Amino acid sequence: MGTVRFLLALSVALSHMGGPFALFNGTYAVTVFYIISGLLICMILEGKYKKRTLLFYQNRALRIFVPYWIVVSFTWIFLWYKGIGPAAKISEWAYTFDPLTWVYIVGTNSLLFGQDWGLFLGYSAQNQLYWISNFRESPVAVYGFQAIPQAWSVSLELWFYLLAPFLLRSNSATLFLLLVACGLMRVFACKAGLDGDPWSYRFLPFELSFFLLGALAFRASQSSLYRRLEELMPRALPITIFACAVSLVATYRLAPVAKLDWHLTVFHLPMGLFVATAVALPALLRFSSMFRWDRWLGNLSYPIYLVHITVIWTVNAWGIPEYGKLTPLVFTLLAAVLICLAIERPVDRYRQRRVTQNPSPSGEVANGATS
Repeated sequence: MGTVRFLLALSVALSHMGGPFALFNGTYAVTVFYIISGLLICMILEGKYKKRTLLFYQNRALRIFVPYWIVVSFTWIFLWYKGIGPAAKISEWAYTFDPLTWVYIVGTNSLLFGQDWGLFLGYSAQNQLYWISNFRESPVAVYGFQAIPQAWSVSLELWFYLLAPFLLRSNSATLFLLLVACGLMRVFACKAGLDGDPWSYRFLPFELSFFLLGALAFRASQSSLYRRLEELMPRALPITIFACAVSLVATYRLAPVAKLDWHLTVFHLPMGLFVATAVALPALLRFSSMFRWDRWLGNLSYPIYLVHITVIWTVNAWGIPEYGKLTPLVFTLLAAVLICLAIERPVDRYRQRRVTQNPSPSGEVANGATS
């Protein structure tokens, strides 16, 4: 699981960098992250955070906001110093902002919540913020006011974290029906012509189906059938499914060349790939537990996701040679390692201490899984 998360984050970064390097479609990588989030959040809410909703919220906030605030602070300092990117855009349009626009820009940059809304908003000096079905048709791109523009997906995940303790109290049948309802909403929207960006992977009611798919995958992994398979192949099962998942991704990468059409597409998304990924994830999670290096790689995924566009801006602003995009890639990895060691590791130790020092109301002993 850690290796997969690392490669997904790297895929998003490389898709923004351009150049000769590519791993996996960035849009699909974000969707797979939703599925992984659904599985992991279901696991910890039914485990160490069971009946401890407040502690879950607090530890999620520490996990997300501490690295974000540090990265966004350094990013804003650099952007204002160089007068580029969002800083330049705000300077250009600030004299036209009304109080509500200022609240949105400052609030979303500070608190993350609502950044996903920016992809359904337009801006003009006459109308200020207004709803729009395609953000590219806006006179001014609202997402251009964000210092970490890719954090819209983190904002979307935050809404799921808020809902999760209540949604995941439901039984699996209810979650499945909700998944189907979200999927049907997506299909009807597609039929109505809302079949492109931002509706394809940025609208919470549609993306909720992928979070639920991950949660249901975790529930399935707790079944007696799955446990019997684990008893028969304790180490071979996760490794086998991991190899199958890698093969599946490789097959999809080759599919356009081989003219294969093995997946059902809605909004041009390969639903077959996502379902197969959900099936593989519980085994991949067990694969991660076997190797410390795999978990360490997984810890780099969030820093890579946060910092890569800041690195791209820095390299471009200072005129540093890119050597075929190798320079921003290397700097992104170095920055991610630094964030992981200097920020995330101390925060995670504190989060885990809070779990062990605050026993659940039922008296259960918390497990040590990272969340």
